[in-house]
Amino acid sequence: MGAPRIEDVWEAIDAAFTRVHDRHPDALMCRSGCADCCGKVAFLTVAAFEAQIIRRYLAQIDDAERARLVTLASRKEETGCVMLDDDARCSIYPARPLVCRAFGLPYRVLPDLAWPDGKRRLPVVDGVLEAEEQVVDTCFKNFMTVRPNELPAEMVIHQLGLTSLSKSLDAAEPSDVSRERTMLSAVIREALGIETDDAREERSLRDE
Repeated sequence: MGAPRIEDVWEAIDAAFTRVHDRHPDALMCRSGCADCCGKVAFLTVAAFEAQIIRRYLAQIDDAERARLVTLASRKEETGCVMLDDDARCSIYPARPLVCRAFGLPYRVLPDLAWPDGKRRLPVVDGVLEAEEQVVDTCFKNFMTVRPNELPAEMVIHQLGLTSLSKSLDAAEPSDVSRERTMLSAVIREALGIETDDAREERSLRDE
């Protein structure tokens, strides 16, 4: 059996959002232009297959869009994703990573990964689930009228399943593609031909 098609994975996530919206229209309050989460998460990493998708997307944009994204990606990465524009919208939305695509839906995770230190984060599960799973929500704006753990399974993202899908998609990449996770900002800057401070410093040292 081959790796899943990324388009099928995207469709499955979109379908889960549709099911939640159809049955609980007041549960999903996050809207386009809201950056309360991605505007506070810097240094996001992406899997190898996600980096390839982003590179292919950036390779086909027109010159005006490329210039706009170069301006965005050249900013210092401090408190939010470098691809958020001035209207708090994602500038690579069609090619956004899985974590961004699925964000907002509740997740089934191991109890000890449900933010034991009180900080909100999207957990990444490796290995086999051996303990009783727990349903957690990923956006503080959503699910104020219904508790996530009351939702049926088809409305909840299985974190282990998403991780397994990511690994399968990574494995399907050509052998010369690194399987290491990469900083999203680094992928974008490289694809757009933006020289980073580290690269400039390295070049300066070589030229001395």
